[in-house]
Amino acid sequence: MKDQIAECIFKRLDRILVNLPFQNLFPTIKVEHLIRIGSGHAPLYMSYGEQRSNYIKPFTFLNFWAKHENFKEKLKRVKAALAKWSKNTYGDIFKQLAIREDIVRVKEMLFEEEPTVENRIVLQKAQAELKSYLSIEEQYWKQKAGITWFTEGDRNTRFFYNYVNGKRKKLQLKRIQDNNGAWVENRKALAKADVEFYERQFTQEEDPADLSLLANVPTMVTGEQNFELVDILLWKK
Repeated sequence: MKDQIAECIFKRLDRILVNLPFQNLFPTIKVEHLIRIGSGHAPLYMSYGEQRSNYIKPFTFLNFWAKHENFKEKLKRVKAALAKWSKNTYGDIFKQLAIREDIVRVKEMLFEEEPTVENRIVLQKAQAELKSYLSIEEQYWKQKAGITWFTEGDRNTRFFYNYVNGKRKKLQLKRIQDNNGAWVENRKALAKADVEFYERQFTQEEDPADLSLLANVPTMVTGEQNFELVDILLWKK
């Protein structure tokens, strides 16, 4: 009896062997191991059905599209469609954020007055919607700031807002000097000074070369040495 138990080894040795043409003919073939009934081997159940592909091919932008003459027109349609979708789906995110902040305040007051399970559920739902729009706002400012080293999970919306404003301020021209050297701050005067500057640049005649600065360069080779070097080069030729 002990020898019979020792010889009882439960190993699944059952296999089905097919070749490549068979697999191409039945690409959806499936094999199942059934329970053992009166045998040491497990019956194999092989089945196949219609080929159904649930694979969704991802969208890939092809660079040669941009060279087509109608690409810009297609891009305008996509832009308009996305703008309409964003407006209908999210609306004004800052306005929606303010509305949900007010809703959370009201739900908190109701829960404080009546701390029931129903009011808790309503409050948690309002808080979840608020967190969702807070995340959208954070992603918006993150994209505006253009920072790639942002660590996911940190709540730094104010930092990104200040960063974007700082970049805008650095790019602003507060005042410039006109052709007479006077500082100009008025917007109309700034525009006029810009036009005059570029008009003068593109209409100015070429000035003769001024070689007076070369007098400040120390002389390392004398004139005689230059003539000797020329004679040597000519003699080698």
